[in-house]
Amino acid sequence: MKPTLSGVVLAAGVLALMWGPADAAITVTFNDTTDTVTADVTGAPDGVTFTNLPGAFPESVVVTFSGAFLPANAPDTFTLGLTEPPELVVVSDLIMLSKTAGGFSVAFRSDVEGSSLGDCSAISCQPEFSPGTTQPPNPFITSPLLTAAGAPISGGLVINAFSDADVRVPEPTTLLLLGSGLAGLGVLYRKRRTR
Repeated sequence: MKPTLSGVVLAAGVLALMWGPADAAITVTFNDTTDTVTADVTGAPDGVTFTNLPGAFPESVVVTFSGAFLPANAPDTFTLGLTEPPELVVVSDLIMLSKTAGGFSVAFRSDVEGSSLGDCSAISCQPEFSPGTTQPPNPFITSPLLTAAGAPISGGLVINAFSDADVRVPEPTTLLLLGSGLAGLGVLYRKRRTR
């Protein structure tokens, strides 16, 4: 009897997972790995609508939601500055979350090739490590969401960003040191082998 009951419980669990997660969030995923910044939205429940439009700056996009609201105790605006290694100070991308009259908006702005957006002390942003290059990983922002009636939206809001963070090329001196170290190891290996 126990093996049959275990099989039924296992099958029910698998079916529940296949049916979909109970806490499906509204997820906004920004992608800045090409020349065009895109925003994808998944999980918007019935009654929640959104528009996805280019932003006012080059390499920017704004997603505006209606029918879903940030909690009253959430700040009216929140800006996250995504920084790049090695300094982790220079801001390459911004994620801005703002309350609006009918809901909220999420904006993403990237730096144009060869420039930066400054640093968080100048922009008034919360610094975060560069997406895909350092920890912590995505998501960068999560927030509870409410309906117009004040009921919680299951899963809330999740904002992810994938960026073309600059990969810094090592300085020539660093490459010279690395090359000479490898050459020295090669000489030692060859001397040991000839003995």
